[in-house]
Amino acid sequence: MSTRTTIESRIARLSRSDPETGCWVWIGSKDKDGYGKVNARLSDGTKVYLAHRMTYMYFVGGIPPDKEVDHKCKNTSCINPNHLRLLTHRENVEAGDYKTHHRNAVKTDCIHGHALTAENTRIQRHKNTVMRHCKICARERKRKDMAPQIDPRQSGLEFA
Repeated sequence: MSTRTTIESRIARLSRSDPETGCWVWIGSKDKDGYGKVNARLSDGTKVYLAHRMTYMYFVGGIPPDKEVDHKCKNTSCINPNHLRLLTHRENVEAGDYKTHHRNAVKTDCIHGHALTAENTRIQRHKNTVMRHCKICARERKRKDMAPQIDPRQSGLEFA
């Protein structure tokens, strides 16, 4: 059985076309966010776990390391390649309809009003999380932490 037949038969078996939206809705296993999950080995040896990425690579082509596959239809279970597009992480976050998840990625100022520019922002990556830290606030915190602490018993103040 060829790879083409295997992938096409898996798509046919594990998805249903929605005539109203045009989505190919994945009905197989899904992750907690509703993305279809699949184990497949493509011709380049890549192991794919998300169904929408598999169909994008199969029907459209490769996914560069700096790009993410976005659902134009906003249906995380959709695997229709015509509903998928490549975006950078920032573009994907900005295009999203997020209420709380990733809300910090679109902020332009820190909580103290300093601009989050390239010069004033430290990027911290940990696993799948990217955090931005204001350098001005960090300097102010450090300065405050390094300031000599006054022992109230030696200050001459009397307490009642």
